[in-house]
Amino acid sequence: MPNFAFVPASASFPQTGENRVVSDILDDLADYVGGGDRPAAQDRARRALESAIRMANTVAWRFLRQRTTITLVNSTSDYALDASFRSPRAALILDNNDKAAGTLEWVRYEDWARYEADERSPVTMPLAYTCRNAFATGIVTMIPPLGTINTGYPKVRLDYHARIALPTSDGAILAVPVDVEEAIVQEAVAFIVAKTRSFTEAQIARTVSRDLRAACEREWRDYPDRGFGNQS
Repeated sequence: MPNFAFVPASASFPQTGENRVVSDILDDLADYVGGGDRPAAQDRARRALESAIRMANTVAWRFLRQRTTITLVNSTSDYALDASFRSPRAALILDNNDKAAGTLEWVRYEDWARYEADERSPVTMPLAYTCRNAFATGIVTMIPPLGTINTGYPKVRLDYHARIALPTSDGAILAVPVDVEEAIVQEAVAFIVAKTRSFTEAQIARTVSRDLRAACEREWRDYPDRGFGNQS
């Protein structure tokens, strides 16, 4: 029996190789209203694309799970979040070999402040974590408050969701799966058509964009740590 050697394709992650550069997306959007490369049409397309990205950021996505490691410090309970932070996914306490040694519970700040707040007795390792205002301060708080930390458990591994970033140049690509990119583009199409075409055409474009968004949510939507935001 002959021998076969299978050579896999080289890995390339994230899997954005089929995504369009922003300039191509803008051209596609402008073509929907016959704008081509006219500056006004390009500006309208850019605004629609950015609005569609913001719409996509109304939920958390599995492909945007990120991770950061927080090194605990004696008598310090507040730690800075990454600027891309959207919502917490999970937090693990790590031992001094950076191995997971247990989970931390997410507690909504409102619940902690109303029912559980007690900073009189510092502990050696956290049991939970919370955030008073991620938008304004970007600070995550370990609870109960930390005193002299247990050196056997000196770190916390925080998994969180980032947001889809707005493109910074026309040569950039959206850092999303190709199907999500298409859903975002069709959402932008719906914005443009609603401003420039008939009611019937706008309805059709909106139906297409909603169907694609729903399909992407079934495939990729994620949920923050229990209790974050409006979750019960």
